[in-house]
This record gives sequence, structure tokens and C-alpha cells, in this order.
Amino acid sequence: MAKDLERTNERRPHGMMAPFDQLRREMDRLFADFSTGFRWPEMTFDRSFALAPAIEMHEADGKTIVSAELPGVDKKDIDIAVEDNELILSGEKKSETERKDGDRLHTERSYGSFRRVIALPYAIDPKKVEAKFDKGVLTVTLDRPAEVPDKTRHIAIAG
Repeated sequence: MAKDLERTNERRPHGMMAPFDQLRREMDRLFADFSTGFRWPEMTFDRSFALAPAIEMHEADGKTIVSAELPGVDKKDIDIAVEDNELILSGEKKSETERKDGDRLHTERSYGSFRRVIALPYAIDPKKVEAKFDKGVLTVTLDRPAEVPDKTRHIAIAG
């Protein structure tokens, strides 16, 4: 093996690490040998839901509207809280599927909790918050206080 490395090093430009190339080839061969004839169980992952749900936020008619995508989550597993200038969305997703194929039973369970904190530039009045949940989308509507100044400043682009 030492002679193989010496010959490989002679053909390589200065600075190339031939021993690591050899190690990589050996590891590739090892994994190829291992997986030949070996059947991995069927693996599926639910990519439609992450640990922090995707949200969309916009303002209209003096209200801030926050929409969160929560596919597969039950309404009873969602918690909405307000604290000063933060809207806190949290909950849990539970999923279980069972499939029978002849004598074989395939069961998958997945559980995951989520928490998303959305900071707003004003204090939230809990009495003026509305929420609805429809087809996996949670929509929370918050009244924007009239005394909150609009801090938006448009910047001109030069050139």
C-alpha cells in the first residue's frame, strides 16, 4: 500500500492529498459492499411542517394580520398568547398512520411541538385580538393602536 501511495503522489500536483483520496475510495467501497443486497426499510419524512411554522404578516385597515401555516395540526393543539409587544404561537402536531399489507403491519408516529414569537413595534391589547383556524391556516388579527406613529421612511435610490 505504501508503494501505491508513493506512485499516486508522484502523479499528483504538489499539495494534493492522495492518502485522503485513497481513504475516500476505501470508504465508498465499504459502503457499497454493505448496502449490496441489504434492503433499507421504507423511510418517509413529513417535510410539510417544520419546527417553526411559516408565517405571513401584513397590515391592512389599521390592523396587523398574521397567518401561520399549520398543516395537520388540530385546533385544540394550538395556543395563542400575547405579552406586551409579542404574539406567541405555540402548539403540537401529532400524526399517526397505520398500513396493513398482508401479514405485515406498518405504523408511523410523529410528534413535534412548535413555538413562534412575533415581535411587533407596539403593545398588543389582548381584548382586541381575533383568531380563526381554517384548512390548516391560522389567521390572527390584531388592532394597531392609533397612537403608534408610522416609523416607515422611504429611501431614495441614487444613480
